[in-house]
Amino acid sequence: MSSTCSLLTAALPPLHLLCFSSLLGATLYQSFVMTKISFRSLPKPAFRSLQKQVWPFYFRAQTIMIIVNAVTVPRNVIFPLGAGLMSWIPHAVATTLAMLNVFIFEPATQKAMVQVTHQETRDALSCNTREYHQNKGMEGSTASTSAVMVVVMRKFSFSHAMCIHLNLLTLGAILAYGWTLASRIQ
Repeated sequence: MSSTCSLLTAALPPLHLLCFSSLLGATLYQSFVMTKISFRSLPKPAFRSLQKQVWPFYFRAQTIMIIVNAVTVPRNVIFPLGAGLMSWIPHAVATTLAMLNVFIFEPATQKAMVQVTHQETRDALSCNTREYHQNKGMEGSTASTSAVMVVVMRKFSFSHAMCIHLNLLTLGAILAYGWTLASRIQ
């Protein structure tokens, strides 16, 4: 029994560093590399379709990796008992922020994005109908953003901005923990 426990104790620090490295790398890559390249390279509909698939998976994976990272903190090897709190605060903050994205703001962003897409279609149809009537000499107004589109875009902008900011704050908590981790390694 004690040999199994000592084996687990010996395996915990490398496992923890691997989990932390994966979490930090995935967060940086998804937030700053993959999204930017996709935005620049893909047409708008393809970009939206890709993001609709990637971000829910990313936020769920990020949350799981934060929890696994917190579980694998080697309490007696790297951290003396008094320093344990400094490892839990960033984990608690990161987990809370990531869960807000998973359960509240990312689904709201997805819903609003679908509404924006549908409203764009409605507005285009309405705009085409106005152009048809104007060409036939009938009355019609000029094409502009509809009032419904303004409301839908505000919902999307708010929830999307919350996702971005919560993700950046999560990254900050991960980096804060990384700083604590690096300062404790001997």
